[in-house]
Amino acid sequence: MNENIFNILDEIIDSSFKLSSSGGIVEIKEKKSSKCNFVNIQISNKTFALSLDNNKVVFNCFNSAVKKITKKNDAILFFIKKQYLIVLVLELKSDNPKGYLEQLKAGKNFVEYLLNQIDLFYKIKIDKTKILYRGILFKTKKSPSKGTTKKRGLIFEDRNGLYCASLECNRTYKLQMLKNSIDI
Repeated sequence: MNENIFNILDEIIDSSFKLSSSGGIVEIKEKKSSKCNFVNIQISNKTFALSLDNNKVVFNCFNSAVKKITKKNDAILFFIKKQYLIVLVLELKSDNPKGYLEQLKAGKNFVEYLLNQIDLFYKIKIDKTKILYRGILFKTKKSPSKGTTKKRGLIFEDRNGLYCASLECNRTYKLQMLKNSIDI
């Protein structure tokens, strides 16, 4: 995968949607009052992070009164692993994770549209077979032990068409651990 994608994303994404790194850590915050306040991701490699959940309208063409069509996830991280573009769609939830999968899939749909637009206008020939999408639900309740192993980290399972895993929120995670958990 062409690493120019990061430069293009940086150019075309409005700054109010970008998540910046402070001291090598990207902080994803829940805007509403919540038990699941934040997740920090310690990054070490080239990544791009954005948040669609910033009280701004992502697509003005949708009727905002129709809540189900305007669903969005909390954050999206892009990075490269073995020539693959990895897209992590992230959602923070407190005790009730209801609706998280729709929100993660909405994030995936957004990225597919975004990459199609980049492919059309920047002519960088994005190989769709070299893009992997993974979802992570961060929640306050402890994740079941079957979802992680000390040796491998996370185990992503197919949840109705999107490979997802769950982790506990209000913590810091290393991107390398997440990266190592993705089989290619």
